[in-house]
Amino acid sequence: MKQFVPGDHVPQAGTYRVYHYKHRMPHLVNTLLVQFPLCSKCGDKVRFEETATDAEAAGKWLRHDPDFMDTTVGIKVRKPTALAAVKNIFLPILWLCGT
Repeated sequence: MKQFVPGDHVPQAGTYRVYHYKHRMPHLVNTLLVQFPLCSKCGDKVRFEETATDAEAAGKWLRHDPDFMDTTVGIKVRKPTALAAVKNIFLPILWLCGT
């Protein structure tokens, strides 16, 4: 599996296994970020590896993880495509209902 370092472009939103340098065991997170952040404890020694979606990772978002909360500030977040589709379908319908 290809590993990514902080600053690398996130190829797709999804679940990644995070490998820290000495202070924490590997763990799974989900991300919508467009680039991988630094770890607040091990800095650029953290590594990320894409993995299959796992029930263990459900609800564990990278930007909410205590090791990344400070370092994800300012990194753009991908817009969920499903939300855009819903807006494109329902807004015209709501507009028609209002007229």
